[in-house]
Amino acid sequence: AQMALMFYRAYEIQNGTKYTGKTNTPFTDIKKYDAEAQKAIGMLFNLEMAAGEKGKYMPGNSTTRAHAAKMIIEFSNVKWIK
Repeated sequence: AQMALMFYRAYEIQNGTKYTGKTNTPFTDIKKYDAEAQKAIGMLFNLEMAAGEKGKYMPGNSTTRAHAAKMIIEFSNVKWIK
């Protein structure tokens, strides 16, 4: 969940406004997280930066270097609001 929150906050810094797109997800394992973390995970899913596995996001797992690199590349390709 921490990686998702970092990107969620970076999006706000880049755009000067919070992410307002879709935040719905198919993930069954994020309900125990607060609303901001759930929105952040939803942002990653809807921007196709994170897909999860078998209906789970696994927010407590460590992020691998490969996953982090993919997310950074995907984040750099986001169409920014101007």
